[in-house]
Amino acid sequence: MKFIKKGTIKEFKGSSKVTALGSILLTGAIALSASGCTTEVKAEGITIDKLEISGSDVDGILDGANVVVNADVDTQASVPAQSAPDDSAPSFVDIEITDPSDKAPETTNTPNKQEPANTEASQPADNSNTPAKKDIYQSFLCGEIGAGRKSFGTFYEGNNTVASLVDDFENDPDVSSINRNTCASYSYIDCGNDGIPELLLVIKYQRAYADYQTYYIIKEFNGKLYICYTAESWYRNLETISSLGEISCDTSGGAYHHYYTKGFVDGNGDFQLLYQCEITRLNGNYDHVVGCYDYFDESNDLAYIEYYTDGLDVDYTDWSIIAFRFDDKPNPSTSSYFTYCVWDGNGKDTTTEANFSDSDRIVGIMNYYGLKVYDHAQIEEMVFARAEELGALNIVSTDLDYILCNK
Repeated sequence: MKFIKKGTIKEFKGSSKVTALGSILLTGAIALSASGCTTEVKAEGITIDKLEISGSDVDGILDGANVVVNADVDTQASVPAQSAPDDSAPSFVDIEITDPSDKAPETTNTPNKQEPANTEASQPADNSNTPAKKDIYQSFLCGEIGAGRKSFGTFYEGNNTVASLVDDFENDPDVSSINRNTCASYSYIDCGNDGIPELLLVIKYQRAYADYQTYYIIKEFNGKLYICYTAESWYRNLETISSLGEISCDTSGGAYHHYYTKGFVDGNGDFQLLYQCEITRLNGNYDHVVGCYDYFDESNDLAYIEYYTDGLDVDYTDWSIIAFRFDDKPNPSTSSYFTYCVWDGNGKDTTTEANFSDSDRIVGIMNYYGLKVYDHAQIEEMVFARAEELGALNIVSTDLDYILCNK
């Protein structure tokens, strides 16, 4: 599917060479369909928001001389336009930690020592009466009540308070510094974009003189609170959580390895994976070898592909193999979708459609090792389809420019 950006259409012609023109949609103005004939639209001065064209020969419509359009053609777009989700960062409020005199036994703060909650507590509550939910969160913030934990659909009773969570960090020998008076803050977020608030708690501290923070998403079920999601974040594993519960994680595995994870916490407090992405950057720092890419073969054994500059149709001296995954299956190669980017000396993406042709040397090498290569538009379509499958188009961003297009 191809799209024309917002603009003024002066003339549009679909050639008779086009075997099927499934639909021409001038949003709010004209709708035509044709098959095996010349299709012509003359709409002097009509401004549209989107022109959507689909059919068996979409590329033949927009590429070459088959079309005359006085508007910008977006040849990269491959998924329908969507309203941008609210990816704003939550505004945090500092917490004055209250230390209750009757602290719960330490065992209640250890998930693997907790007992599952009773069946009644394990059922989601009636999620009406939003102000009352914020009241119970305020009771938690004041140290009046604690929270259990919810993991993989199982509820565990517990009495984790802000004070006891801070205690855990103070007693952790790997934590080098924590300020009890300023380390904790909170915000309300709306996981699942369903209008029902959740509490986002963050505790900041230092490990080995690097700044860390741990996030907790806390949700009410049947009048009780449970920690549904926990994540530790620092500059080599930077996690961000949006106001709608979108989770984005940027992990650095060194100078030539990066990992991205994107998903969201839904209205039930469960994490849903949108995609995982591994980027391996290769360069020609030694002899003729561009680099080696580690992967798992069909036997799930670690193997590698070695690339050479000799015989390449393009001087690939700096490029990246990118593997997307949409699930947590055990074999990362057989469940991965591979693409790649070619970079110039300034870190600008110079990848073109020619890089994904059957005659491309890198595509040939990867295919030889059983790694099928997809172009960028196909990867974008997969991400969009996954978000649509999860019902999360208004929660998560499917924009991959920060991965595929550093321009």
